[in-house]
Amino acid sequence: IELNYGAQNWGDVDAARLRLVLPLCVSLRTLRLCGVGLTTRGLRAILEPTVDDNPLSKLEHLNLSNNDKLGDEGARALGAALKKQGALESLRKLDVKSCNLTATGLRAILEAIVDDNALSRLEDLDISYNQELGDEGARALRAALKQQGANLQQLRVSNCNLTATGL
Repeated sequence: IELNYGAQNWGDVDAARLRLVLPLCVSLRTLRLCGVGLTTRGLRAILEPTVDDNPLSKLEHLNLSNNDKLGDEGARALGAALKKQGALESLRKLDVKSCNLTATGLRAILEAIVDDNALSRLEDLDISYNQELGDEGARALRAALKQQGANLQQLRVSNCNLTATGL
């Protein structure tokens, strides 16, 4: 099952309502929340698993692209969710394109992925159009990809202000 809520003008209340519906989506594999105006508070509401179940544990593709209000705080919330036992344990593709991330936010996501050994499962990462990543973000990415078991097959980094020094 795929849920696609692209280009909706959401608020945190809408994100919390989505969280109420997610337990009914036991076969959910793809969740696209592209350009919905998601904030960190809304992202936390969606990713916060309940005590008894985690409807996102089978999620293979999470697309949060074009939510520029997320920024580094949203990246830290995503990182915290990734670190929770069983949360997003099937994630293969992560899209955080144009989410206003800096190297700090990217590092929070990458640390969670490395800590959870999820780097062996993650095949596709899109961090494009996060123009504040720069060379520091490239160095954080390079350090993560050096980890044993990295299985990344597709990496998109266009328009991130990377230079040859960072790569």
